[in-house]
Amino acid sequence: MRPVLRATAHVLVTAAALAAAPAFAVEASGSDPAPSTASLADMDLESLMNVDVTSVSKREGKLATSPAAVYVITGEDIRRSGVRSIPEALRMAPGVEVAQIDANKWAVTIRGFNEEFANKLLVLMDGRSVYTPLFGGVYWDVQDTMLEDVDRIEVIRGPGATLWGANAVNGVINIITKKAKDTQGLLVSGGYGNEERGFGAGRYGFAVNDNIHVRAYVKGFNRDAFWDGQRNEQGADEWNQVRSGFRADLDAGKSHATVQGDIYGGESGANVHAITNLAPVTLREFDQDASVKGGNVITRFNHEFSETSSAQLQLYYDRTNRDDYFTPEIRDTFDVDFQHDWTISDWYRLLWGTDYRYSKGRTSSSFASSLVDPDRVSQFVAGFLNNEFTITDGLKLYLGSMAEYNSYTGFELQPSGRFAWTPNEHHTVWGAVSRAVRTPSQADDDVRVFVGTVVTQPVTLPPPYPPLTVNVQAVPEAVGQRNFKSENEAAYELGYRFFPTPTLSFDLTAYYNTYDDLRSTEPGSPTAQTIQNAIATFFSTGIVPGIPTPLYLENRIDGHTYGTELAAAWQVTKPWKLGLTYTFFRMHLENDKDSADPASVQVIEKSSPTNMIGLTSYLDLPYHLELDHSLKYTDNLRVPNAHVPSYFRLDTRLAWHPTETLELALVGLNLLDHRHEEWGSSYLYATSRVQRSYYAQATWRW
Repeated sequence: MRPVLRATAHVLVTAAALAAAPAFAVEASGSDPAPSTASLADMDLESLMNVDVTSVSKREGKLATSPAAVYVITGEDIRRSGVRSIPEALRMAPGVEVAQIDANKWAVTIRGFNEEFANKLLVLMDGRSVYTPLFGGVYWDVQDTMLEDVDRIEVIRGPGATLWGANAVNGVINIITKKAKDTQGLLVSGGYGNEERGFGAGRYGFAVNDNIHVRAYVKGFNRDAFWDGQRNEQGADEWNQVRSGFRADLDAGKSHATVQGDIYGGESGANVHAITNLAPVTLREFDQDASVKGGNVITRFNHEFSETSSAQLQLYYDRTNRDDYFTPEIRDTFDVDFQHDWTISDWYRLLWGTDYRYSKGRTSSSFASSLVDPDRVSQFVAGFLNNEFTITDGLKLYLGSMAEYNSYTGFELQPSGRFAWTPNEHHTVWGAVSRAVRTPSQADDDVRVFVGTVVTQPVTLPPPYPPLTVNVQAVPEAVGQRNFKSENEAAYELGYRFFPTPTLSFDLTAYYNTYDDLRSTEPGSPTAQTIQNAIATFFSTGIVPGIPTPLYLENRIDGHTYGTELAAAWQVTKPWKLGLTYTFFRMHLENDKDSADPASVQVIEKSSPTNMIGLTSYLDLPYHLELDHSLKYTDNLRVPNAHVPSYFRLDTRLAWHPTETLELALVGLNLLDHRHEEWGSSYLYATSRVQRSYYAQATWRW
């Protein structure tokens, strides 16, 4: 603890001692510091509170008066944090749990239920869903773009199903890139470090005419593997990828159009745990490089019919091709979304829309896993209404619902009611009551996968054999069920934003959520045919084979969660900004009376930290320097057989702008320890230890 306290004191004392220095230094030198392309002064607290957010209501609205728990990570935050990936940037937001599993995998969630495929969080890239219907959740190793092109990341904590549909249960993350008009000219960036074994990016933006702007980019990186704590050696989770993309914007008065797309390819390494044979049982650990590639294209049209009426039509196509050991898959997704925003009167505004999504996956089987229907098609049809009532000048009421039909459970209804009361510019109080569902993934319905463990348990021989009980090697096999139901949530939220001065802000949220029909794994008994096959194998070969023991996926867990989230910011002086985030989270689950699931409740309850704290300091120094610190604390995880101790993480960045177009930066990540774990055991992959890392970067804009 003492090194951490010293690190915290160093962050604050250094910044405080230097906070007044820039004005003196500039006056003495007789010259102004060269501004960076995204100066901190351009995003002070007052301007940040007036940022338009679109993910809360699917229309532009001010952050300060939003009727939801929303946090905005700006492009400037990403630049000054020094992070090199989107999931690492999400650590800045309160309520977001980010645990790195290995060098290219993360468990990311909001308000609990964390796992590698956290299935109660909807993630969007410029409005394109990256939630996979195969397992549910997100493959974070392929969610990327040129970070310099990210305008902001809107993090909505709490249900967003009324507008975004199923699986937006505990939150929505929308990664929004800049308009092509805002990325004109040439940008070249590159760097090298002990873990970042080389990365580079280039982007060029140009204007076709006054109304059409275009940009194109290419980027690539090669990252070293982390430390494999189980084998006590360097792991096999190295990561490399190349990506390119474009965006073209047409601005023709009342009509706007955007076309954008990306293609990528690379390899994501892992140390795999897998059953590779049953006679005899063979549980192997082996290194694997999963080949990943894909692409997408989005077309979006906006038209303003009048000052009171506008519409948007969005279409996208997405292809992913993932070749790994467990479930190689090629998936094609097509989506068309329409919405209409209509201000009917001074006191009533209506937003309505429809959405259709078609997704087909073509999967291949391995010994360890298979799907009953390897070419299954998922379809989704939805319509939503959101009614906004202005009761008084400072009080607004929002009532809406999403009605949808999906291929798994049929019809689902997800309503919500919200209010926002802003008596004056210093205070906003909001509240919400919502219902959301997590629809089944394809894996919930028809997966068969050996979970990578072997246990010895007694089995009673069925007829026609004598009623003897023998000990056998049981191989647990997760088995999906076609009768799997949607998981249901009822959420109750209350929030308060307070701006006592233009340089100080507080954002506090409290919530209580109840859940029904959560996924459980119910133990079953080996079938008579399975045992007969094992006996036949023994008599014919003399080898005792392992017996697959089914674990049926069912809906027999209920419970509740509650917590609080705080975000505070203080603009100490114009060149110095401090930030504080705090998250408190508790969960209580219980099995239904007819459930025999022995472990899921403990695993789920203990997979999220009780407390998380974040401190940030951004400081503009004399002589065109920037000094930035980020200190984060994450509570321990007490997953059975995989206790993860609490840890502190300190990241530091020092940057210099010798000219208006050149930036040189030195970044250190995870500086407080040589390596540490952030996640417990995985049924499929070895968990690596996150290592201390350094890198140098140069960025040139022209």
